[in-house]
Amino acid sequence: MGEVFFMTKYDQQLKFGMIKQYLSGRRGLGEIIWFSCSRSS
Repeated sequence: MGEVFFMTKYDQQLKFGMIKQYLSGRRGLGEIIWFSCSRSS
């Protein structure tokens, strides 16, 4: 169970990093999404 959880968390971080990288090319939109994401968590 721990392994699955770790893999899922790693996968989420990887996807999140990719999304962040993708959005960093579109500064304004990326910052808005990043701001709302960090606000909600």
